[in-house]
Amino acid sequence: TMGVRRIALGTAPDGSPVLASASRDKTVRLWDPVAGTPLGEPLTGHTGAVWSVALASTPDGRLLLASGGQDSTVRLWDALAGVPLGGPLTGHRGEVSGLAFGTTAGDGEAGGRLLLASGADDGVRLWDPRTGRQVADMTGHGGRVADVAFGTAADGTVLLATASVDTTVRLWDPRTVL
Repeated sequence: TMGVRRIALGTAPDGSPVLASASRDKTVRLWDPVAGTPLGEPLTGHTGAVWSVALASTPDGRLLLASGGQDSTVRLWDALAGVPLGGPLTGHRGEVSGLAFGTTAGDGEAGGRLLLASGADDGVRLWDPRTGRQVADMTGHGGRVADVAFGTAADGTVLLATASVDTTVRLWDPRTVL
């Protein structure tokens, strides 16, 4: 079957919810989750199953979508326009199984710096989604990184959690690797 592998929920500039789904059929689909209807045509470009998706709102009012998959790439999209933002982000060896957007604080940029974390067979990479450039390569797990998530500690520090098939979860302060 061509089942859905992962979903992400975001907010359009008008405040309405948007759902993204990653599928084995090599596509990402966007949905109005309230109406249960598709938003535009499926997004294509991956050459293998899409394993992960993430959504983030930008200060300029765009809804960014990241997708990653079996083809070892991460792709960035303007979600509502349904168009790619640059070419695929490459460098991972093996399937990209986890994606998350997070915003750092206190680095001198208004509102912090938007980052994209990707987890794959070869570890974790941090990307600057505005430029499409890799900004860090993080290793330490003994196996495939299955998922990644950003969160904020009580003191305001942004943390990145990574989960691996090596049965460990690691916490990182992204500022220490940038």
